[in-house]
Amino acid sequence: MSDLRARRIPNKLNLVLAASGVVFSVAVLPWGTALSHSVLGMLVGLAIWLPCWLLRFLGAGDVKFAAAAGAWLGVAGILRASFLALLIGGVLALVVLLWQRRLRDGLTGVAMWASFAQGGRLEAPTPLVRTRYQLPYGVALAMGAALSAWFPALLG
Repeated sequence: MSDLRARRIPNKLNLVLAASGVVFSVAVLPWGTALSHSVLGMLVGLAIWLPCWLLRFLGAGDVKFAAAAGAWLGVAGILRASFLALLIGGVLALVVLLWQRRLRDGLTGVAMWASFAQGGRLEAPTPLVRTRYQLPYGVALAMGAALSAWFPALLG
């Protein structure tokens, strides 16, 4: 809800999510397995989403949220959740661009990044995370994590 209202995910929420994921893992798995499940899940979640923060596509709270969700989901779960979040985030971005009548701007940005990926020059990008048209990506991350947890065989 805070991401929807203020485009912020509080550090306290991420800390509680991560800590409770570790505690839950320790409660249901053997000690060593539990720690590797949680810690590796957090590291993979961080590794997947950190480049998006570095490129200024996401806020730091989103990245910390994905890492904290990894404490609950483990490596396989956070990989699934991240893929689902990418799909859900793409749909949300399209809906927002259509709603704001900015589809042309969005497609121009995608074309610019596609050109860059193919070896072209990157001309002064305008990261969506720093504009007034921010997408609350924590929603997509939370939906991806929830779907991954509730339906672990979804992509399986």
